Amino acid sequence: MTIIAAGERIALIGPNGIGKSTLLNLIRNKIQPDHGRIIHHGEINYIPQIDYTDTINDPKSAGEKRLTLIENIIWLPGSLLLLDEPTVYLDENNIENLLYLLKKL
Repeated sequence: MTIIAAGERIALIGPNGIGKSTLLNLIRNKIQPDHGRIIHHGEINYIPQIDYTDTINDPKSAGEKRLTLIENIIWLPGSLLLLDEPTVYLDENNIENLLYLLKKL
């Protein structure tokens, strides 16, 4: 059994296709595990991946759209914040700003 304590920060790092997004979907109860169970308490705030094709007809760049999504969700009340590929499409300055915000949470 793995327990994540209040205030603890966890990073899932691995190559494409290894199952990081699948694990997030398991935690969010979007899919059910083959064995065992996942228990969490409180609300989950989730920031999904953004597909570049979602931004083709949008006047905002993929990075701007990503930042808006993060800014709208990061401050919501909740006990668990899940970010799927949070730095994709962000420039170096905005990545540093995001890391600063996450450290302050």
